[in-house]
Amino acid sequence: MLARLKWALEPVISRNVHLYHFARTTMRSLRLMLPHEKDYAAMRLFDAAGGIFLDVGANDGISALSIRLFDRQTPIFSVEANPHHEPSLAKLKRKLVAFDYVICAAGEQPSTLTLYTPVYRGVPLWSFASSSKESIVANLRQHLRIRFDLRRLTFREEQVEVRRLDDLELPAKVVKIDVEGFELSVLRGLTATTEHMRPVFMIAYSVDTVSQIRQFFDDRRYVCAVYDDRAGRLRVRETQEPKNLFFLPPHQAERLLRAAPGRAPLPA
Repeated sequence: MLARLKWALEPVISRNVHLYHFARTTMRSLRLMLPHEKDYAAMRLFDAAGGIFLDVGANDGISALSIRLFDRQTPIFSVEANPHHEPSLAKLKRKLVAFDYVICAAGEQPSTLTLYTPVYRGVPLWSFASSSKESIVANLRQHLRIRFDLRRLTFREEQVEVRRLDDLELPAKVVKIDVEGFELSVLRGLTATTEHMRPVFMIAYSVDTVSQIRQFFDDRRYVCAVYDDRAGRLRVRETQEPKNLFFLPPHQAERLLRAAPGRAPLPA
């Protein structure tokens, strides 16, 4: 009942920046309001035995909390660029079983970058922080149903460390990436892990980067899918814009998409 009410109110909440900020804060505090996105229910479908969930773009820990609803034992390692979220992640580490994190941006090469957090009408929108102001504006328009007055949009700036995730040598079996338009840079810094571990990926949909991301995975014979929350299963992606895309290595795609509606042939 509560879940149905939450999803019914989502279009209303996304039309008001103050309601959106309040809902994001409340959702993390009230576990009954999780998961924060329907697609996280797909986490129960994946075989992560002997590995970890790699959570890139952890925000304040809301994604780790949502993952833990559907898998109570697999270790979760979160990567978050914004130092603002470290107190929340440190608190979560003390409370959540098998959870750890690092504060850094993920990228193709070690470096530093300027991280911008949008502030609209005085409200900081931490979950939309990015190293590109243009990507921030595009994502705000994509995900919030607000007619933005760009004169009321400002940015907080911080210098953050960039690390290649391959250098962490993590046994990732499932990888979630939500980095506001810089998914390809993260993937390029995770190439060795991808080719060695062949994990499942859940990547936030971005119209600006989807073709490049698809090419990265096509080159590695992954299958693109979306989560059908009504059926509780994955299916081959159709034409509409989803919230997230799932990329499955062939051995998992064969199992997860078997008899799924709209199934396309798997790569040879």
